[in-house]
Amino acid sequence: MEISEKKFKKDINIVSRQIEKEFILVPIRRKIGALDYIYTLNPMAKEIWQLIDGKKQIKEIVDILAKKYKQSPLRIKKDIFKFIK
Repeated sequence: MEISEKKFKKDINIVSRQIEKEFILVPIRRKIGALDYIYTLNPMAKEIWQLIDGKKQIKEIVDILAKKYKQSPLRIKKDIFKFIK
């Protein structure tokens, strides 16, 4: 199976929050001292996060974002693969 045909879903150990103009991902830890990092997402990364639902194939997400941002599918695909890593 090609990676663009795979379906990814969010890690249940990461929560997302919109705080004013910033969208962040925070890993859930049992102890507050175990919090090593949070991620602040740019608008494209935020949309990728929201579209990764375990149902859509990566190629479907590429098509959605390529149309919305009027970018080449190859460019969007590279952004998605970078985000997934």
